[in-house]
Amino acid sequence: MLSCLAPANAEWACHAGALLLTAAWLLQARGDRPNRYAVHDTALATQNLLLQATALGLAAHPMGGFDREKATAVLLLPPECEPVAMVAVGRPGSHDRLSPEGRAEEMAPRERRPLAEWVHRGVWGTAWQAGAARAETPAEEGRHAG
Repeated sequence: MLSCLAPANAEWACHAGALLLTAAWLLQARGDRPNRYAVHDTALATQNLLLQATALGLAAHPMGGFDREKATAVLLLPPECEPVAMVAVGRPGSHDRLSPEGRAEEMAPRERRPLAEWVHRGVWGTAWQAGAARAETPAEEGRHAG
């Protein structure tokens, strides 16, 4: 599985105690109907794994930087099983094991996109703003209880 990772991820993930692949089952458990929530369900299960690892004092790091086709071939996944992410789980390690570039990236302050760029209120394109007074969206105008 390590060979499926992008080189920047493989550099540090090779020290993890476990390397997992999360995968979405694209068909419902009963029958051959598509499972519209497969990736959502996989993400929820992954979040629970991350929370439990943290509760146990472990580090768990999900990664999207991997070759999905290669992972499918290496693990002999059936066609209805879609790789979603790889997760490295283990004891927190030392930054000294990383290359200078990897260490700089790992220790750099985290930058998050402002919520107003990706959280919308009411209708798409209406940016949410913390602390802003509630204003009606076009879809809500004229709809008041009398």
